[in-house]
Amino acid sequence: MPIFDFLNPNIPGGLPTVVMPVIEATDSGLKGYGHLVDDPELCPVEIVRWPSTGTRPVDEDTGDEAGTTQGVFVSNWQGDILYGKNEAVSGHYILAYAIDPPQARNDHRREPSRMLLWHANYHPDGGQLFFPLDRKPFYVPLALPGDDITPERFVCFRFAGDKGLYIHPGIWHEGVFTASGRQRFFDKQGAVHARVSVDFAREFNCLLEAPLSARCDHHGILDAAVQGHDQRANFSLNSVDHVHLRPLTDADSSEFQRLRLQGLQESPSSFGSSHEEEVHKTLDQVRQHIAGSVERVFVGMFTGTELVGMVGVGREQGLKERHIAFIRSMYVAPQARGHGAGQQLLASALQQAWSWQGVEQVTLSVTASNEAAVRLYKAAGFMEVGRMPRALKMGPNHFDELMMVHRVARS
Repeated sequence: MPIFDFLNPNIPGGLPTVVMPVIEATDSGLKGYGHLVDDPELCPVEIVRWPSTGTRPVDEDTGDEAGTTQGVFVSNWQGDILYGKNEAVSGHYILAYAIDPPQARNDHRREPSRMLLWHANYHPDGGQLFFPLDRKPFYVPLALPGDDITPERFVCFRFAGDKGLYIHPGIWHEGVFTASGRQRFFDKQGAVHARVSVDFAREFNCLLEAPLSARCDHHGILDAAVQGHDQRANFSLNSVDHVHLRPLTDADSSEFQRLRLQGLQESPSSFGSSHEEEVHKTLDQVRQHIAGSVERVFVGMFTGTELVGMVGVGREQGLKERHIAFIRSMYVAPQARGHGAGQQLLASALQQAWSWQGVEQVTLSVTASNEAAVRLYKAAGFMEVGRMPRALKMGPNHFDELMMVHRVARS
């Protein structure tokens, strides 16, 4: 890659954007990327040993002695431009824009409603710690390791400001992004500071976008107005409840069956199965159904202990089909709709699918008349590739089914 002029990147105008899902940062959601940090003094930074270039290994007491460097990272909106300054490595950058880059100005104080990223990087030599010194909300876009990176693999995590972030070596990122104004962070990272970059504007002819107005409430659910859904007044969570996503286990069998049967009754045309077929299943049969494996899992969304949403994600096992992952059985309870729950579940499923090495596309099917679901999938990057007429029959009524696919973009 060339040496970047980070303060004058000369981004072309009018580029399309790839919208990242914005997810509340939790330890379970950050699994694979890193973890939350309560005390920066108690968070060690991983250092990767210098690789051997021949057949003989590097001596075990050498190759990782450069240690770490640390300083203050400042994230500062000036008008439409977000600047980053990292004292630890003497770096100064344009991190993001609030509007089309050629139109961006720094002579006003209007708060940004979104951020547009043109660049990201990872450090092969070590991990990195960011800890907020001003205790304000901030955002960090991340993607899992792999030089076959694409814009669609990025997820934007939102942090409340009371905890920091540690990311492992090899994790794609681009600093820390304050929601508005100026914010300071303690930064600690590998002193070698090797950097591997991706230039979205020139490699993929796009920018990454995250809506800063998509404020997550204290339950971790995105503001429905931002997502374009109707507000639902009947969704009222008690203050003791906590919304979180995690893989389902056999201990969740009863909750899974309850929500599954609710979905089959409330939205029968959305499923190939029927309530009549599944109502008599035993808990042992349900446990076998949801039993996960390395490449098949159900993800559940909980408010407290109540399961309010779920989605299945798996990988085809045939030798000629292992480049394909699939999403199945997605359902969100009516009281949880309109708050970004579906988007978070779908983002979690895609994140899991893309984490499997060699996956190139993710497939799903959806009833053509389910317009809300079709909009959700298209907004996440799925495209329609086929239509099965009269795929489902309920009484005298037939329902068409759409086949959709989400593919890895190629430069």
